[in-house]
Amino acid sequence: MCNDIRVERAKTGKMVWTVEMDQRIAELHEAGMTYSHIAAKLGMTKNCIIGRVDRLRKRRAISRMPLPAMYLTVRDKRDRARLHGEVLTDLPIYELAAHECRWPTRTFEGVQLFCAHATMNGHPYCAEHHELAVIKRSAYERMAVITFKRLTTTS
Repeated sequence: MCNDIRVERAKTGKMVWTVEMDQRIAELHEAGMTYSHIAAKLGMTKNCIIGRVDRLRKRRAISRMPLPAMYLTVRDKRDRARLHGEVLTDLPIYELAAHECRWPTRTFEGVQLFCAHATMNGHPYCAEHHELAVIKRSAYERMAVITFKRLTTTS
């Protein structure tokens, strides 16, 4: 297939797209392959594939399928989580909205992550973390509460 493309291109100087090529690109794209992988498989450049997929989408030959998870923005991830009734948690501070809990939860690859649950009105924390932050308890009692909640939620 790639040899036919190169021969046709050498004769005319322009890229000649066949129905078979369009179908192959559509199949690979809908299978979730990235543009780079499709290009490598077909012996073309990534930009060539991006342009063709865009034109095929405009003609409705390729459906607007969701992007693979690695390309999703935080907004896309939030939208998907809402559709499934889930809450997106453990976000870096620069991705938190104004109404999301700023309680530090863990560090991942050197980035501090925060709770991100909905906050109580006028407070920086969700109800659970507000209780931990405001109620006067000893450090030992606070750690006991945190440990108990972790054990009960993971079991």
